Amino acid sequence: PLGSSNVHYVGIGNTEADDNAPDTPTRLRSKKELDDYIDTESTDAFNIMTEKINSIVDQGKSEVVNGSLGYSRDTIYENVLLSLTDNPKMAPTVGLKPNDISSLEKNKDGQVLVTDTVSNAIVKYIDNRLDQKNSAYRQSWAKYQQATQNAAQHGVTVVVAAGNDHELNDVFSAHKLGGDTNFLAQSDYVISVAAADDKGNRNPQDDEIASFSSWGDGRYNPTLSANGVGVPTKFGKQDGTSFSSPEVAAAVARMKQVNPYLSFDQ
Repeated sequence: PLGSSNVHYVGIGNTEADDNAPDTPTRLRSKKELDDYIDTESTDAFNIMTEKINSIVDQGKSEVVNGSLGYSRDTIYENVLLSLTDNPKMAPTVGLKPNDISSLEKNKDGQVLVTDTVSNAIVKYIDNRLDQKNSAYRQSWAKYQQATQNAAQHGVTVVVAAGNDHELNDVFSAHKLGGDTNFLAQSDYVISVAAADDKGNRNPQDDEIASFSSWGDGRYNPTLSANGVGVPTKFGKQDGTSFSSPEVAAAVARMKQVNPYLSFDQ
C-alpha cells in the first residue's frame, strides 16, 4: 500500500535467483520437445500476468502492476540457437544439417556467430509454430488481451518493459528496425516502457533511446521511455527496460494516490 491511499503497487518479474542462474541451454532431443519448448517459452509470461491481473481485478483494488518478465520472439530464437549448438543432432528438425550448427564459431565474448542460413531456418520454424491459428501462443495472447482490457476498465494500470532486443536484430533479422517487443507489450491496454539513456546528467537535451532498447515492431510500440542505463539498485547500477518500467509504474502509482479515479487513457 502507498501511504494512506487505496493504491497498491505489484511488481512481477524475475527473481534474484533467476537473474543469477547459469545461462545454459535446454538440451532438446526431439521435435516434440522443441515444439513444447517453444509453446512454453511463448506462453509463460502471458499466463503469469493474466492470472495475476485477473486476481487483482477480482479483488476490486486500485492497483498499479509492473511486469518485467522478459519474453519475446527474439528471446526464443536465441534460446533455440543455444540448444541446437549444444545438440547439433537436432539441426534437421528445423531444416538444417548438423554441420550447419557444429561449424558455427563464437566471438571473444562467447556469443555464437550465426549464419543467415541458420538464423533464417530457426526464425521460419519458430514463427510457423507461433503463428498457427490455434497455437498455444495465440490462445495465451488472446487471454492476455482480454485481461489487460478488463483491467484498464476497472482501474488497474498495467506497466510493462518494452524489451531489450534491438541489438539482437544483428543476429536474427526477421523483424523491422526497432527490435522485437516483449510479449507483455503486445496489448493496447498497457503502458509499455522503453529504456532511455540520460547520459548520467540532468540535461534532457542529450537523452536518447538506449542502444539495446526495443523501439517497437510497428504494431506495438513503447508508450514512453524512462532511464534504463545505470539505474541504481541494491544490486548496483543496472541496464534494461526492466529497470525503466518500475520507474514509470511508481510515477503512475503516485498519480493515482492523488486521484485514484484516473482512467487508463488519462
